Amino acid sequence: MKNDSFRIMLTLGAALVLGLSTGANAAKKSKTPDYVLGNDFRLAARNAQAAMDMGDTVTASARIGALEAAAHTGSEKYIAAALHMQLAAKQADFTAQRKALNAMLESGGAPGSEIPYLRYLAGYFSFMLNELKDCVAQITYARQLGYDSPQATLMLADAHLRMGNYPEGMGFLSQAVTQQRAAGGKADASWYDRAVSFAYKAKDWSGLASWYRQKITQYPAPENWRSAISNYLDNPALTSAMRLDLYRLVSARDALASERDYQAYAQAAVDNGQYGEAKAVIEAGRADGSLLTGDAAIAGMYKTAAARATKDRAKLATQAAKAASAGEAANGYLALGEYGRAAELYRTALAQASADPGLINTRLGIALARSGDREGAQKVLSAVTGPWTDIAQFWLLWASQTAAATPK
Repeated sequence: MKNDSFRIMLTLGAALVLGLSTGANAAKKSKTPDYVLGNDFRLAARNAQAAMDMGDTVTASARIGALEAAAHTGSEKYIAAALHMQLAAKQADFTAQRKALNAMLESGGAPGSEIPYLRYLAGYFSFMLNELKDCVAQITYARQLGYDSPQATLMLADAHLRMGNYPEGMGFLSQAVTQQRAAGGKADASWYDRAVSFAYKAKDWSGLASWYRQKITQYPAPENWRSAISNYLDNPALTSAMRLDLYRLVSARDALASERDYQAYAQAAVDNGQYGEAKAVIEAGRADGSLLTGDAAIAGMYKTAAARATKDRAKLATQAAKAASAGEAANGYLALGEYGRAAELYRTALAQASADPGLINTRLGIALARSGDREGAQKVLSAVTGPWTDIAQFWLLWASQTAAATPK
């Protein structure tokens, strides 16, 4: 908004200070709008501007009031109203700014090239005054007239979202991000956070996951991955198997950052019968200081996991030898980090009539990605559909980013 106000005042400064706004020398102008002003009016306008520049808003207000009363031509009415808007901006009075902008538009002296932008400003002031329907009307009109900036579209999205028009708002927000990218820029992280916030409120979990993936594509820091997965884990439709694969992803991105993270991951492993993985997670958490050795709950979980891990490891070879238990064995090898063997067994498991293709293909993709076969992982994960889609897409993004970061 600072740039918007500056644009208006720069135009006025060129007209008033450089003295290019009288009818006599209007023909000499090229880039400056054709303001037709009387000499007395121009002098009074300069005096009002000078008072504002000195910070004397009381004097400026009186001079602008007199200027508005003395304005006769459309140009004079436009300039007087613009000065009034500048004064209101200094006083942070959005109501007065909106009123002054209305006067500018109704003056008949607004340059045609500025009208789309002025309509955008009208939408901005209406937004700030929480007059959301008028904001939508003004911004829509501005876009129709050609002022179709990412900021205008973003404001339109915000207005719709505040009014509860979730589909429309998210659609415009997506447009704003696309516009920003097309202009060669990167949407600010706050744009994605805004979308995530509304998706969370709407319990639109796939929408939330999609917006988070867009954010971490542009802002791939571990803490952003952690936030994305942590919030998506609030999805009540997630199974224990899905939750485990999401914690695995946080770990793969080196984003486990607290006692709660390690404890939740270890518990997810226990819930899925992967005691060796739970044991390894607890040991890693203790090693980096996130988990305390003397914590009773963790100590109890570790004791159970350690006792079961050895027995479960001994069963894997037998399970792997039987086609009917290939999936179970694959899960065990994946949990232990033996990704190549896990991938082989997941392919065998896919032939079983009882196989869950979403789960098996997601974990096959994870195993391939962790083993270094990024291309194979991307092919498998991108084909996952159904309830596992979001989990597969998160892992697909991880695989893509890891591949991009690996020297060739």
